[in-house]
Amino acid sequence: MVFRRVGASGEGAAGQPGEQLGNFKAQTRKQLQRFGTHCAGGGDLEAEEALPSDLPPNFIRFTHHSYAQMVRVLKRTATRCAQVAKTYSIGRSFDGKDLLVIEFSGRPGQHELMEPEVKLIGNIHGNEVTGREMLIYLAQYLCSEYLLGNPRIQRLLNTTRIHLLPSMNPDGYEVAAAEGAGYNGWTSGRQNAQNLDLNRNFPDLTSEYYRLASVRGARSDHIPIPEHYWWGKVAPETKAIMKWMRTAPFVLSASLHGGDLVVSYPFDFSKHPLEEKMFSPTPDEKMFKLLARAYADVHPMMMDRSEDRCGGNFLKRGSIINGADWYSFTGAPDGDYWRLLPPGSHIVIAQAPGYSKVMKRVTIPLRMKRAGRVDFILQPLGTGPKKFLRELQRTAPASRDPLGRGGLQDEPLPPELEPPGARRQPAASGSKPWWWSYFTSLSPHRPRWLLKY
Repeated sequence: MVFRRVGASGEGAAGQPGEQLGNFKAQTRKQLQRFGTHCAGGGDLEAEEALPSDLPPNFIRFTHHSYAQMVRVLKRTATRCAQVAKTYSIGRSFDGKDLLVIEFSGRPGQHELMEPEVKLIGNIHGNEVTGREMLIYLAQYLCSEYLLGNPRIQRLLNTTRIHLLPSMNPDGYEVAAAEGAGYNGWTSGRQNAQNLDLNRNFPDLTSEYYRLASVRGARSDHIPIPEHYWWGKVAPETKAIMKWMRTAPFVLSASLHGGDLVVSYPFDFSKHPLEEKMFSPTPDEKMFKLLARAYADVHPMMMDRSEDRCGGNFLKRGSIINGADWYSFTGAPDGDYWRLLPPGSHIVIAQAPGYSKVMKRVTIPLRMKRAGRVDFILQPLGTGPKKFLRELQRTAPASRDPLGRGGLQDEPLPPELEPPGARRQPAASGSKPWWWSYFTSLSPHRPRWLLKY
């Protein structure tokens, strides 16, 4: 599931611990003022390190970070909490900067059964700095509180795998930071180094959903990326996020923006024929609304009933809004998860190429204390060529997939997964044949009969 938290203020989190976090940040700022520290510019390592020695163990410096400083802080944090944290890169920006993620988990680097995967992204627009700094701060806070024995944080990190990407657009941030606050326009550094708005650079799957909704029997989940999307400019940062989303079964995601104080949730693109703003819910409207309210209802500033505050114009909506009802645009990174289920009765179907389809009815009670588990056991279909080919052709994706199956850094496929002759005999059109994905995803069960000439 994905929702976006858009805010000019970074205050608060969820529930009473969130208020404690907000108070702690306020204390941190007072300490910074008392010690006479200031926002460090790029490369100002002395200012970054020049802090008094009598600071409390949970002190966290709350300031702007250049790209180099951000990398140092994240790597230092991962080293300090090596038992629950690690850093990794999901790719590079157009100018070659690593898109660095810090992960927190009881077993960093490993997905565990029934452990939810969560990702938070900041700085999609390079000059929107609040989300970037909040995630840098959050990484240090999680590490510090874990080491201090905070039971809530320890329980969270031992039961959830959290991925933080503070800056999706480090190139844009450096442009805005170089010009300085008060000197640059609102567009300076907003785009990446290719002058692309990354928040509008993702595939428009919402339009595909609207089209498929009118086709009887058509699937409206896991929609393939339209072929025409690859004809335009696709930023390396966008590709990195899309590949990242394939490496882990994320069940929750949020991107932090600046400019207002509201939780915006999908769809972002209006189903109005003229694309004017219009309430455009997803099939999971109840779930998205529940998630949005879970954040807004305990946020100290969003709970403020004053219309004069930041985001006060959303007060009557409860500080949440359907994205398309706010303003309509395509290409937002809403994702395609559809795995969290609200209370009620649901029909869940599990299927995979080469295996039978299994359908189950799942009933979620109103007050579940913990996540439930439903197992699906898929039986392999017959191994005969005709039956296999019919099933594979029926489930094969309709378009090519330039993202491929490679890892986060575009690694080539290992030799055991490379079909014989594939490099010597590319398809005439330049794209892979329809059966190609079978060999790159089901290596233990490759049908040897297909390799005979």
